[in-house]
Amino acid sequence: MKSEFSALLVHTNTESFESLEAALEELSVVSAHARSLQHVESCLCRIPPPHLVVTEPVFPEGNWWDVLDLAAKASEKVSVIVVSAVADIGLYVDVINHGGFDVIGHSLAKHDLVHVLQGALDDAERSREARKRGPYVFQQEPSSQLTS
Repeated sequence: MKSEFSALLVHTNTESFESLEAALEELSVVSAHARSLQHVESCLCRIPPPHLVVTEPVFPEGNWWDVLDLAAKASEKVSVIVVSAVADIGLYVDVINHGGFDVIGHSLAKHDLVHVLQGALDDAERSREARKRGPYVFQQEPSSQLTS
């Protein structure tokens, strides 16, 4: 069965993203990896782009801000989660205020991690579906309620 969702993991430290990969696998999400800003850009230019990008705060040639900028330019909604090794309320506020979905720590419990990832995937999918429907959605009345 083909996965409904896809994700891009932007990191240089494979070990710190193992729990993320396991959680995405549990959700049947197809994931790819990027280690440079150029690779992130090429992945986000694809149609359709991944539903989710999970990124380290800083990586070669870029940072979370660059990822958010590229995600905003994608053809469809992409949720962005930043993974931080330390709790940083300033980073959290900046990411959320600039359109990111969440900031999580490396030590997040698996069930919490799955919950956050599912929320980010659902958010991207809802936005994509709403965009397909257009700005106006009209509800049709059942034919049995029409009068002549």
